[in-house]
Amino acid sequence: MVPRTKAPDVLVLGAGGVLGEAWMTAVLAGFEDATGWDPLGCEAYLGTSAGSIVAAALAAGVSPQDRAAPSPTSLSPRARRGRRRQA
Repeated sequence: MVPRTKAPDVLVLGAGGVLGEAWMTAVLAGFEDATGWDPLGCEAYLGTSAGSIVAAALAAGVSPQDRAAPSPTSLSPRARRGRRRQA
């Protein structure tokens, strides 16, 4: 297999509801970790349903890494209490 030398021009993302949005975000974050390819380098994004949410975030410059990492304010109060104990 010949290694890719250029990022794709357009990233096309599919549907999948809430689970699909989380899955696509995690896959893109993992793909970036594994290969070093930054999906923010695409020229355009196209998405259907959940893919359009992920595409809109990418077009706004929000990396999948940032979307995949939970912030303390996005967690429920119960989850925040549990996180403090583990830290």
